[in-house]
Amino acid sequence: MASVERLTPEEVQLLKPWARKLELLESGAFPAKTEARRHFLQVCRGDAKAETPLERAYLKWRDSKPDLDRLEADLLALAAKSQRLDEQVQAARERRDAATRTGKNQKRAAKTARLDAARRERRRQKELARRLKS
Repeated sequence: MASVERLTPEEVQLLKPWARKLELLESGAFPAKTEARRHFLQVCRGDAKAETPLERAYLKWRDSKPDLDRLEADLLALAAKSQRLDEQVQAARERRDAATRTGKNQKRAAKTARLDAARRERRRQKELARRLKS
């Protein structure tokens, strides 16, 4: 069985209005009049596979039955922290890429300057050679 730590924020949202009702249905507090309810009971007993997201989420939740409001708050806080970290990573990548581009541009400029200096020197040498011939 999956552990409660693996509940996603979406599953918590899905479970919040239904967890208590499903728990009562599983305990037999009210009858399973519909096919969906009967299937849910089969899933709870292990006689059938969970087919719906709600069934899967309930199976994860029922092992330790955490407070869904608190769990949701914790998951939202973690999601916000994760978002901030993602933004920091993205900013660091952008700074690194900018520094890399700057370094490449500086190398390119230095190479261009060396090539230009070499061309000027060749022209000067040719001009000198031409003057000495004349």
